[in-house]
Amino acid sequence: MSDFYALEVIEKAIEDTKKLFKPFSFKNWLKMVLLMVFVGGGLNSFFRISDIISDLGEQVFNLGAQTDGSIAFEGVSQGVTGFVGAQEFTRTGLFALLIISFFGIVIAWIICSRIMEFVFVKICETKKISILNNFKSNIKNGLSLFGFNVLMFLFTILLITIPFGLFFLGIEPIPVIIISILIILPFMIVLSLVSMFTIDFVIVRMLDKEKNLIESWKDVLKMLRDEWKQTIVYILMKIALGIVTGIITFILLFVLMIPILLIGVFLAIITYLIFTNFTVLGIIMGVLSGLIVLLILLLVLLSIEVLIQTFFRYFSIRVYEKFSDIDFVKG
Repeated sequence: MSDFYALEVIEKAIEDTKKLFKPFSFKNWLKMVLLMVFVGGGLNSFFRISDIISDLGEQVFNLGAQTDGSIAFEGVSQGVTGFVGAQEFTRTGLFALLIISFFGIVIAWIICSRIMEFVFVKICETKKISILNNFKSNIKNGLSLFGFNVLMFLFTILLITIPFGLFFLGIEPIPVIIISILIILPFMIVLSLVSMFTIDFVIVRMLDKEKNLIESWKDVLKMLRDEWKQTIVYILMKIALGIVTGIITFILLFVLMIPILLIGVFLAIITYLIFTNFTVLGIIMGVLSGLIVLLILLLVLLSIEVLIQTFFRYFSIRVYEKFSDIDFVKG
């Protein structure tokens, strides 16, 4: 048996992952796939879907880039000569409504993802896959985690503004780059660790001791400081396991992509043979065939994510148990 918690619990985490899905239930598997839509994704970024959100945000803003920020619908505004002021007001209003709706959906999505973090831990703790009940009972916890993430996000934005401030002061580009790296990089590393420990340990502490986020963070910080060697090994193991699981995921996707692509080619050939003389219907069927292939690919990706993220969650919970000298997982 290893002296380091992170090495000792790997086998146990694998066994926990197996037990969660025994006996296999397709309904429970689909629940976990749904959960991955909210909480899946590597080593726990700040909001997990922030990259997707930023890409969508760019598309939304680009939509209004023409005509001084108003939406330019091709073909609608052409040929219209009267009531220009009313049209501009309407288009600006529609654009504003679109932006407000978009950010409303984004915020709701992020809040749900924060609540789902607690749902995931509760599922791992009880080994009972129940999303709705756990969601209802953890809304308050999710909101507190959302608020914490917002503060981290704002602090990150503040760090990013440092280079602009230095340029504004008239400092040369090369010194600005060097100073920015020396200041921003260490802070970004710290923020990444804070984010990781929040997901891995603080959430578990909140559910284990029924404490709020700040009190739980104080407990976890003391725990990590007292056993700093174990903490360093845990971080290194998390990185190593991330690399290993990344390689395994790539291999699995490469192998599974072959039959998925064959299905796609088969559907394309059938569509072409049947609907050659029906252009519109053929295009519709072609689009539907493509969507089917994409749906299959998405389900495969999320199914792989279910196993990987469940393992990582059990891994961090079992390490937390070692740190705290308790049995958090039931059964």
